[in-house]
Amino acid sequence: MAKKVETDAPKTGVDRWREATHTEATPNPKSDRSRGKKRASAAVRGSRATLAWAAVLCAVAVACGIGFFGSLSIGVDVSGGQQLVFTAWQEGDGPSQDEMSEAADVLRSRLVSQGISGGSVKVDGDTGLLVNVPATDDPDALASTIGETGKLEFVRVDEIGDAEAMAKLQNGTEDVELESDVYTAFLDGSHVTKAQVQLASSSSSSSSSSTSYAVVVTFDSEGAETFAEVTKELAETSGQIAIVVDGVVKSAPSVSSEIDGGTVSISGNFTLDEALQLKSSLDSGTLPVNLTYEEVRDLVPVLGVRRALIAFGALVALVAVVGIVAFRLLGLAAALASALTGALAFGCLAVLSAAGASFGFTLFSLAGLGISVALSAGGSFALFGSFRRAVRSGTSIRSASVAACSSVGGPCGAAIAVGGVVAVVLVFAGAGDFQSIAIALSLGVACAAGSTLLVCVPFLRLAGAGAAKKSPALWGVAGAPSASAPSISGDGDEPAEDGE
Repeated sequence: MAKKVETDAPKTGVDRWREATHTEATPNPKSDRSRGKKRASAAVRGSRATLAWAAVLCAVAVACGIGFFGSLSIGVDVSGGQQLVFTAWQEGDGPSQDEMSEAADVLRSRLVSQGISGGSVKVDGDTGLLVNVPATDDPDALASTIGETGKLEFVRVDEIGDAEAMAKLQNGTEDVELESDVYTAFLDGSHVTKAQVQLASSSSSSSSSSTSYAVVVTFDSEGAETFAEVTKELAETSGQIAIVVDGVVKSAPSVSSEIDGGTVSISGNFTLDEALQLKSSLDSGTLPVNLTYEEVRDLVPVLGVRRALIAFGALVALVAVVGIVAFRLLGLAAALASALTGALAFGCLAVLSAAGASFGFTLFSLAGLGISVALSAGGSFALFGSFRRAVRSGTSIRSASVAACSSVGGPCGAAIAVGGVVAVVLVFAGAGDFQSIAIALSLGVACAAGSTLLVCVPFLRLAGAGAAKKSPALWGVAGAPSASAPSISGDGDEPAEDGE
């Protein structure tokens, strides 16, 4: 081994310059390798921490889904239930399609006002209406409640054209039925803006007790003005106003003074159920047609919650099999991202439902979630395919990993923002077949983008930090030039080891 020859000769300026430049230009492989290891170690720790947070988030989402499952509106096509069959009719010509559609909307509103979740209403042919509801102990009572026309009218008793009915009302008789051609209402329920149920009276003794309820209605400005004018005129003679519901006089109070507040209490010895029924009718509006209740049918669930979970597990398993065959360990990451997508979407929907959002968990929404899980898998496969093509084209594993991770940040962020906002807007805007699938799909897309950032990106960073170089076959890059070529560790860009 050659030794450095020492000399006592004085060094010239050129010698000193050469010595200085040689020392500064000489690379220190050990130092560069150390810096590369530190960078790799930081990448590994960050990726592992992200995956750990993804696991925690998945557990929280599943816990929320299970904890708030009762708040979800499970559709009868998933849970089963009963079908109430109605036939629509009216005097003269049969109901038009517009009237049938309006009647279906009114029935949907009444189901919501009755606190029934998961119900649906469909028009069947020219005159049929099918109301699907979860199983109830008394479907006939429910049919009677929602099937009432709910037509509220205010009529001057002195203008009723039936002398016998007028005499009964003046004598204080209640529940007097009126023919439609013997009176004309001066005000109807279309001017009611708000309805509330309150206790009207209560009396008790040692042997009996009774309680009646009233419905307090508030008119819009036009209705309040009309009611004030009529009551001012009737107050001069203590005239009566008949409050008519579906052609039956519920009460006919005398007017002693002008009522100009726009609020009227309708009392008629209502039971609580009767008062709530009238309130429901006023809240949802009057049916444009008459309904006849025909029968109730049992509905068998098309899918069921258990089968839905099995189908979801089968979809994730399929993604895992296809992914592992195509991308090895990265394919497993695609399956984990798909599972996280489903868990996050399920948990978010349960929380939103618990917060009062209107969302139907039906076959349509399940289809939307399934599509979002499939999109998550497809996006993961596209990301990993881009990474592998770059490596096989000669790009270093680390550079290909960095490029692939950088390419998904912006699109995923945009998908999370847009999908989340659209889902929240739709989920509080109402529920139906279209809304259900749109809500599930938009929320699923946002969750799929988040799963990509939480699962797929950390896996790619682990691959770029040295794991794929150590085991190229395991990471699906076997035979790639950058996986088999010798390492050059002069600049620290491609560390020779994982660092951990």
